[in-house]
Amino acid sequence: MIRVPDSILRRVTETYGATYEAYSRIPAEKCARDVLDEEKVHDQVALFRGTFGLKPEDLRGERLLEVGSGFGIFLAVLRRDYGVESYGLEPASGGFVSSREDGAYSISPQNEHHRLVARDMTICSNPQPIVSE
Repeated sequence: MIRVPDSILRRVTETYGATYEAYSRIPAEKCARDVLDEEKVHDQVALFRGTFGLKPEDLRGERLLEVGSGFGIFLAVLRRDYGVESYGLEPASGGFVSSREDGAYSISPQNEHHRLVARDMTICSNPQPIVSE
C-alpha cells in the first residue's frame, strides 16, 4: 500500500482539493483523498481490462505514457502491481503546481525500484523536442 504522509495530504488538499472543490462543491479533503487513493487505480484498471477483454497478466511489460499524471499514484500502482513500464507528464496548471514535488519525491521515496521521475511542463505554441539525442 502506498503510504501518503499527512504533510502531502495537506498540500494536496490545499492545492488540488481546493481547485476541484470550487468546481464540484465536493470538500477539498475528499477530492485530495480520492486522487491519492490507490484502490481507485485498481478500479480504473479493471474497467480498462473489461473494456478490452484483457487479463491482468496481459498488462505486464507493456508501456504507458500518462499525460496528466497528477501526483503519480496511477503510475506507481501500475508499475508495482501490474508490471507496466509507466511514465507520466503533468502539464503545469492550477491545482497541480506542486505535483512533481508531492508525488514523485514524497509518496514512496524509500522504494527506488518504483520511484517516479516526473517533470512539470508548460504547453507552448512552438513545441521543441523534450529529449534530443
